Amino acid sequence: MKKAKYFFLFWILLLSSSFAQVNDYISNINVHNGKEGAPLSISVGLLQTSAVSSIEFAYKAFGQNEYFSQELNILGNTATGEIPADQVSPPYIDYFFLIRLSDGSVSSYPLGAPELAAPLRYEVTPHSEKDDEIIILNPKKNTLVRASDLLISISLLRASDKVDKSATKIFINNVDVSSMALFSGDLIVFYPENFPGTLSGGPAVVRVELYDKDGKFYHSVSTKFTVVYDSESSIISPTFDYYVDVEGESRTEMFNNEQNWYNNIGAHFRGNYENWRVKARLYFTSEESAEVQPQNRYNFEIANNWFGLSLGDNFPRFPELILNGKRVRGAAGGLRLGAFKFDAAYGQVNRSVEGTLLETYDVDPLSPNVIKIDQNKYGKPYGLVKYGVFDRNLFSARAAAEGRSYSFGLSYLHAKDEMNSIDFGGKPQENALFGTDFRFGFDNNQIEVKGQAAYSIYNSDISTGTLTDEEIDDIFSNNTFLNVTPDDLKNYKKYLSSFITVNQFLSPVQPGNLSSLAGDVSLRLNYFGNYFKAKYLYRGNEFNSFGQSYLRTDVRGINLLDRIKFFSNKVFLSLGYENLVDNLHNTKPATTTFQTINSSVSVYLQKGLPSFTFGFTRYDNSNGRLDSLGIDNGTNNFSASVSYSFLAQAIHKMRISFTSSDRQDNSLYDTDASMLTVLGNLDSKWADFFSSILGIQHSSSDVGGLNYSYTTLTLGGKFELIENLLTFTLMGGKSFGDYDRLAIDFYGSYKILENLQLDFQARYYKIKDVSNNSIFGMSARFIF
Repeated sequence: MKKAKYFFLFWILLLSSSFAQVNDYISNINVHNGKEGAPLSISVGLLQTSAVSSIEFAYKAFGQNEYFSQELNILGNTATGEIPADQVSPPYIDYFFLIRLSDGSVSSYPLGAPELAAPLRYEVTPHSEKDDEIIILNPKKNTLVRASDLLISISLLRASDKVDKSATKIFINNVDVSSMALFSGDLIVFYPENFPGTLSGGPAVVRVELYDKDGKFYHSVSTKFTVVYDSESSIISPTFDYYVDVEGESRTEMFNNEQNWYNNIGAHFRGNYENWRVKARLYFTSEESAEVQPQNRYNFEIANNWFGLSLGDNFPRFPELILNGKRVRGAAGGLRLGAFKFDAAYGQVNRSVEGTLLETYDVDPLSPNVIKIDQNKYGKPYGLVKYGVFDRNLFSARAAAEGRSYSFGLSYLHAKDEMNSIDFGGKPQENALFGTDFRFGFDNNQIEVKGQAAYSIYNSDISTGTLTDEEIDDIFSNNTFLNVTPDDLKNYKKYLSSFITVNQFLSPVQPGNLSSLAGDVSLRLNYFGNYFKAKYLYRGNEFNSFGQSYLRTDVRGINLLDRIKFFSNKVFLSLGYENLVDNLHNTKPATTTFQTINSSVSVYLQKGLPSFTFGFTRYDNSNGRLDSLGIDNGTNNFSASVSYSFLAQAIHKMRISFTSSDRQDNSLYDTDASMLTVLGNLDSKWADFFSSILGIQHSSSDVGGLNYSYTTLTLGGKFELIENLLTFTLMGGKSFGDYDRLAIDFYGSYKILENLQLDFQARYYKIKDVSNNSIFGMSARFIF
């Protein structure tokens, strides 16, 4: 009877994130390590990879007014990226994806996000003071360690008096090795070499668990590192340690009766020589084509404590107004000498992709997408074209003085389209930015003042080149064009022509205009468990950065955030308020006020009890007009989630979440909208060799009277056999309602040798009355 009850519970709490959303290009999303102050990694499974040119990941933390963005690194049917640690803060992060397709179109995921649909949300666990009670002395995080040199040492000197230090447990890759460790007061030591078979080569994780004197779980921390084989590392030099991971894959995809076959091979290399660190990544795929942006990836990095150089595909990070997460194929590096720091990046951000000539004309028909073409080459002087992509190169640099409690930096960026790189293109463009940033900390950085500013110059069409003085006189002689006199522009040209093409398409034509200025300044206070931040921001309507893909412009206002801890860090209250206005330079028929109120309560009880998060957000947008240009709407967003780990014939991890959005539109358009999503999932560890995943999702929406509703059920299991040499996962999901889909996934892995592994993937999903789709793939992985 009890078994039947638990089985029924599985089906009630069924949801796998792999099938949580509906999309033709993204199959599943995995977010890892959601802890304050630690990098947050993101992994996205792809469908129709041949149709995907690039994916941008846009995200923002609670209380932030705008999204940061970065381009994900696509390798095969997986795209990966990472949110920097300083941008990961509780209680949650909202995010969505911009999928740029090979035909030039753009799709968002979720569809319509963020304006017309709610973004996805990932909860971030606050930093616990208990984290500081466990110090993993060795190995250091993300380092290479020889098997013979590996010493795992843990200090509990700072552990609370409530902790029973003798009950501490140590796990290596989820294997309990506590009985093999040496306990000596506040120090715990474990030598894997004394116990053959406890640790193999490759990536590894050490986890330490503390228990109180009543035997109840108290806290845990973990660290990642990589083990290299002594016999292999000594081939090169006794002091050179390295790790190489090579993987090859072959797979076939069938989507909407169109079949594609893919083959790729990739290799990762990491090495340490004294204080030098070397990394290399190579990835080559049959998807590489001159008709899309690069699919192959390569990168080589070398660095020490004062110097770093990276060649190939880079994702450099400068102040976010300048350059943030854009893929640059070229070189990036930095130099640090004492308090002085210099960083630079140069390379290609867009590869030229030739457009298509559709029709030719003797006379310009004055139609869209008709451009001048080479008459000698194509027979006629005008052509109707599908625009291609110009080759675009970018250079950016930042020089700064930095210390523990201060920094001051100056930044520059220049990006330009190469107009001769293709025959059939639109208007080649150019962009230059000048920026500065600063940070000052007081009272051990408990008080922080931080700011940044950038001024942009943008040219929307450089095809005519820089104007001569005679051309300036001719175009601007009537003194009415853009309110600029010929003498003004000639004077500007003296200073600006060294940085950008100067012609009638320059923005701003009047450089003294603040329309192309962006900046913000913030004050942060962190006292008595209270984290408070106030920010003022300004984004001119003509501000433009080719290094930042997603940036809201034409707004100014304030943003307030307060996060308070209660009851020994068990309860967190987060409050946010934002008030912004647009139409900064009277370029719109009315000024709109955007007001947002954010609130969230998170409750983290002791081990064995559930944790809760509740959130409410109110959006109000209004411009005071009552005609067809009027904007007057308000949206209420409610969210709630509960997470619970418990023991009931198995170790279960349960999570249930609820999200509701209700938009009331009081304008003439009356486009009311509502959305409801309920999710539940249950991960269960029944035995060392078997675990299960079960879940349910219900989504419904009503937008302007158009209803859409569906429910998804999913069941899956993971088996680990033959002493974990053979593992396989089988998952199935069925969607009912307006979206009718059956999806079945199988993943298998067999470890032939300690450093050789074979993987197999099979996926079948059927969309009713639309298509039958499948993916089959095989890969091999070799570590040495």
